[in-house]
Amino acid sequence: MAASLSLVVLYPNGHRQVFHVNSNASIFQILEDACKKQRLNPSEYDLYHHERPLSHSLPVSFTNLPNNAELELRAAANGQRRTASVDICLQLENGERLMAKFPASASLFDVVSHWPDNIEVQDADQKMDLVCVYMRQEIVGTEQLRATTLQNLGLTSGRAAIRVLHRPKGCVVQQAHVSRHFAVPFKKEEDPPAAQNVSPTQTQAAPTSPTRPTSPKQPRPVTPVQDVATSPTRPRSASPKDVDMKSPSSGRSPTRGNDAADHKVRFSPPPATTKAETPTVREEDIKYIGERKAVLFNLEHCPPLKADEFGDSFYEVTIEDAKYLLADYKRQRDALENRPLETQQLREQRQERLARHYPVVLIRIYFPDRYVLQGTFLSEERVADMVQFVRGFLRDNTMDFSLYTSPPKQVLDQRQTLIEANLVPASVVHFGGAMKPGVPLLREDVLSMVSTPGGATAA
Repeated sequence: MAASLSLVVLYPNGHRQVFHVNSNASIFQILEDACKKQRLNPSEYDLYHHERPLSHSLPVSFTNLPNNAELELRAAANGQRRTASVDICLQLENGERLMAKFPASASLFDVVSHWPDNIEVQDADQKMDLVCVYMRQEIVGTEQLRATTLQNLGLTSGRAAIRVLHRPKGCVVQQAHVSRHFAVPFKKEEDPPAAQNVSPTQTQAAPTSPTRPTSPKQPRPVTPVQDVATSPTRPRSASPKDVDMKSPSSGRSPTRGNDAADHKVRFSPPPATTKAETPTVREEDIKYIGERKAVLFNLEHCPPLKADEFGDSFYEVTIEDAKYLLADYKRQRDALENRPLETQQLREQRQERLARHYPVVLIRIYFPDRYVLQGTFLSEERVADMVQFVRGFLRDNTMDFSLYTSPPKQVLDQRQTLIEANLVPASVVHFGGAMKPGVPLLREDVLSMVSTPGGATAA
């Protein structure tokens, strides 16, 4: 859900008004609500924050406005604004982009109906909803598309990109343009009696371990020994000696190193709590399809991630934060200024080192219908081999499609190797091609072999 915050608007006559808005609301919507309270014309006024005019097309979350920020309503510098045309770019599910000019008073339904040959506005079976995504706002259904104009989104001039997609009716609303990490479920267990019989000296020594957060805002909790043993931790990257790389056709996943055997761990976890560190993945959760350890899973099956909510003091910049940011900027500048020019010989040597260090590459291909196909490749293989790998799972293996990385969108050249395409050691690749609404891209026998997201992570 979008976070809510309070904004104070100061009128020219000295009155103050508090507005409770969510972070997805546009500045133009706040301007209209503020002018409606005093019966003013929104086209004659602008909102300012610390002598800085606010863009009407931006949502509140992109303006860096803190909670209880004071906005000033002033007369527009150029007098009454005139409604201008807006350049709209529609991004379809197959990656195609359509551009045209529309007046600010045009509704989103008029925009998508401008291309009847490319966009199916009315679903004959009434099983799919037409969805438009702008920034973090999602307008679902033809009724909302008719009621929402470009001006309601804050688009009165300039250019804007809107994503168009089809979604089954009744599904959970998610941000379709935001990717997320895969959370492997861990088994939550209570503290066993063995973990409570820890001597006080060991408990007091735990907070004294030298740890440095990656950010000054990262919390530094004092964790007892029994909590360290039971909390799920991210496994360390295994060395080549710990990983037994099998051939892609063997169908077996590589064995991972045991974290409990690391001699650098200050406190070894009790034997009764080591089960909490291993993910609860069953054998039936992993279903290999063909060669290259191919695994298929759906993003809709990923467990939702709960975002931590912090107070307003967390977002206040302190002296320690300013020092950290200044040191980080200096480090980045020195790295750019002192970076040597890379010749062809140095580039080839770097690619050879990558090939020796990462002999196997993990690739995940994201399809528009939120299915993800995972496979392993050798670093010396070319992008054309990956294209043939994907073509073997398609319902229509003669269709024209492309693979690209984003952002920014860059179509992969099939003549390049995976190292030359910067896909080593692991990458996310998107599928671009013509897709019929309601018709899956993959074959039925492939869709019947869907694994769980946790099983795909452990594969």
